[in-house]
Amino acid sequence: MLVLLILFVGMILPPALSPPASPPKTSGVHDLVFPDFARTWDEALPLGNGLVGALVWRNGPFLRLSLDRADLWDLRPMPNIGAPEWSFAWVARKWAEDRYDLVQKMFDAPYEESPAPTKIPAGAIEF
Repeated sequence: MLVLLILFVGMILPPALSPPASPPKTSGVHDLVFPDFARTWDEALPLGNGLVGALVWRNGPFLRLSLDRADLWDLRPMPNIGAPEWSFAWVARKWAEDRYDLVQKMFDAPYEESPAPTKIPAGAIEF
């Protein structure tokens, strides 16, 4: 895994340090051209295979690779998760009844105080 990461960084880092003087030539209307790296994690370039992945983006002066696995979750028990209302049908019914405030009270409000379950990042590397 470490060898793959080193190879990946070796391919990504040189272009990041010296951007091309002119835009690259494209061969078709669907070519993707990135003149610079994304500046925030939510606009980062995703790379991965569905289980293991990375987001590549610029964090200030650094090139950041946020590493992740799909199965890393904070699974603290939450009292509302086992409730009978924990179904799409219940949420849809409350929306149809114009009582979505009950959905927010049941699910959004507790999450603001104690966000679980939630995704945990595996780590990050900056260059």
